[in-house]
Amino acid sequence: MIDSMQDGSVDSGMQVDGLMDEYRKIIEHSERMVRKAQEGEWDALVNEGMEYLVQAEQLSSVGDTQLSFSQRRERQVYLQRLLDNDRKIREQLDVRLKELGTLMAEEEQRIRTHKVSNAYQRFSGS
Repeated sequence: MIDSMQDGSVDSGMQVDGLMDEYRKIIEHSERMVRKAQEGEWDALVNEGMEYLVQAEQLSSVGDTQLSFSQRRERQVYLQRLLDNDRKIREQLDVRLKELGTLMAEEEQRIRTHKVSNAYQRFSGS
């Protein structure tokens, strides 16, 4: 609170504390999402992602002009953690997309092989 008086901002107590609590909650949420992605729990990740979006929307609607210098620095650390977690999730999703692409290509090849085999059998009269 002393910081806010020194840098000229007005600290409205619970509002600012509540804002910082929301940042901490969204960090925890994003870290759960990272774990879900690393564990390959894709359905759970999607569910977490939906909740995360709601939480992020709520957080973005709150003004932060009343943050003290130290709170702005703390928020900056939180935002960097969010970006890092987002990067980790995207990396896991890229790996998963490649896996799915490989599986799809294999299935397409299996279907083509099956069709060619069926056509050959019909043609050869077997």
